[in-house]
Amino acid sequence: MPPFLQIALITLAAMLAGAAVVHLVPRLGPAGRAVSLWLCRAPGLDLAITYFTAGPMIAGRSRAPGLRGR
Repeated sequence: MPPFLQIALITLAAMLAGAAVVHLVPRLGPAGRAVSLWLCRAPGLDLAITYFTAGPMIAGRSRAPGLRGR
């Protein structure tokens, strides 16, 4: 499988899993609601934003170290 396709599929799976977790957390009772509220304010919001924006770039690069930018 080409490295680009492998990275794209792994990134897609990670983004879908992250979205599923974010949607599931508030339904986990009082503890889940507390986590959900934590994710709505800093630093929890910063972690969520980093996971969905910078995380794929960092993980993709670490997954295929042989790829070099031009």
